[in-house]
Amino acid sequence: MKKGLLLIMVFALCALAAACGASANAPVSAPVETPEAAVVPAADPSAPSAPEAEPSAPAEAPEPEPDAPEGPFTQNDLGIALNGKTYYLREDSAELLAVLGDDYEFSEIVSCVYSGMDKTYAYPGVTVNTVPVDGKDVIEMITLTGDAYETLRGVKTGESMDAITAAYGEEYFDDGYITYSLTNDPEDIQAERIQFEFDGDAIGTIYIYSPSY
Repeated sequence: MKKGLLLIMVFALCALAAACGASANAPVSAPVETPEAAVVPAADPSAPSAPEAEPSAPAEAPEPEPDAPEGPFTQNDLGIALNGKTYYLREDSAELLAVLGDDYEFSEIVSCVYSGMDKTYAYPGVTVNTVPVDGKDVIEMITLTGDAYETLRGVKTGESMDAITAAYGEEYFDDGYITYSLTNDPEDIQAERIQFEFDGDAIGTIYIYSPSY
């Protein structure tokens, strides 16, 4: 009886020891590490800052055209305006030719009045004639043949007689052209002038002219 009780106690102790061993060998879950908060480094005051974007340059506005002459025909009518500037007869042609550019047909002849060459620069819509005076090629005549160019009072080819008289008035003479001159005298062939040549009922060509003879 005692021997049986002893065996039961031995089996119980063995079972308890085996359970404890299994518990000691069981894998233990690794602790979940909480990630540290991301640290943003403080800005280095000595570090160069990113360059600011440069503002785009504003578009240049076109130059306003000069005020048109008014009243009777005068010396102030003897030129054309381009890009906000007026180019007059009897001035050095260099600046006007530079503005008009290189798209021209060129010709020249020996001057019958001056020492040197009379020159012609024929552009699409406008022709510039020069004469040699004091070492410069000065503008003697500006001829408008296309409606991209106009007189200082805004008259251009393709317009009517009404456009001419509205701009210049009734003080003209007809010598084959509608002519306004500084003296308004048909006999004064040396007077500077503007002449309108008609093609049918419309202006075909405009001559802004300072005769050298």
